[in-house]
Amino acid sequence: VGEGKHTLTVEATDKAGNKTTQQLDFIIDTLLSEPTIVLDSTDDSGTKGDNLTNVNKPTFLLGNIDADARYVTVEV
Repeated sequence: VGEGKHTLTVEATDKAGNKTTQQLDFIIDTLLSEPTIVLDSTDDSGTKGDNLTNVNKPTFLLGNIDADARYVTVEV
């Protein structure tokens, strides 16, 4: 079964010929988005957008994090 949306269908039949069916939709997602990290614009001192700061403890914003990510590690 490949990447993407799929449907699993199970059908049961008893001795009398009665049938019942159950379906389950599921998604296989083996790809991980590339995260982004940017300096918060309020901490960008001097020329805005140059990513230079004179703040001792600047704030960075993380983006594009998959909802099912278990953890994110940031190293300096």
